[in-house]
Amino acid sequence: MVTALWVGDSFTRGEGADVPAAQTYPYLVGARVGWRCHVDAQNGTGFVNDGYLARPGLAPLIDRLADTTRRVRADIVIVDAGRNDGMASEAELRAAITRYVAALRAAYPQARLVLVLPTLLAASQPWEYRQVARVLREVVLRDVGQAHYADVLTELLRSTD
Repeated sequence: MVTALWVGDSFTRGEGADVPAAQTYPYLVGARVGWRCHVDAQNGTGFVNDGYLARPGLAPLIDRLADTTRRVRADIVIVDAGRNDGMASEAELRAAITRYVAALRAAYPQARLVLVLPTLLAASQPWEYRQVARVLREVVLRDVGQAHYADVLTELLRSTD
């Protein structure tokens, strides 16, 4: 059985959804495709953002990686984050994402890595989501083989044509 690790923010965690954790989207996807599912997601966090405004004691993705690696062995790691990084500069984002992808690859050398471009389920996206998505795409394309990216919005819009 494939073991999947989902890493992210409140969206990945299912914050605000009036359902049990087992009914949030990482678990639903995992059940649908027959994967064992683990989730490391904290409100307000991202590649740069530490989530302090959501609650003290949270941490950006890179600072959670060592603990997550000790707890979870994964065949696939899906990172759905970046929604909270809109105040970071493009250079700061690029550095943080590059560092995280390299650390993730080192922590999970055999796993497939997928970075989900941050989106809202709407045709129009906030500028900060577009900025983070552009930088994520550039980092992944520059370091081909390190990871893949998933552009959920484009796929959804394409499927409704």
